[in-house]
Amino acid sequence: MPDHVRVRRTGVARAERRLLSMVVDAERGLIDPSEVWASLRATFAHWSHADTWRLKGPLLRRIGLYADPAEFLSIDREA
Repeated sequence: MPDHVRVRRTGVARAERRLLSMVVDAERGLIDPSEVWASLRATFAHWSHADTWRLKGPLLRRIGLYADPAEFLSIDREA
C-alpha cells in the first residue's frame, strides 16, 4: 500500500491553464471573480486527497493570485 498519493503533472498543468484563463476572463470582466474562487476551492478540495503541501503556493504565484510578502514590504510608502 502506498504511503502517499500524488497529483499527476498533466492534471496540475490542466488546472493551471484553466485557472489562468479564468483569472484573465475575470480581469476583463467576462466572468465574476467569485467563479474563479469557487473553481480554485474545488481544485484544492480535490487535491486535498493527495500530498500537495508544496503544490498550492507555487500554483497561486504562477497564476497571479498569491502576493509575495517581500514585495509588499519593499514598496516605498510615502508618509
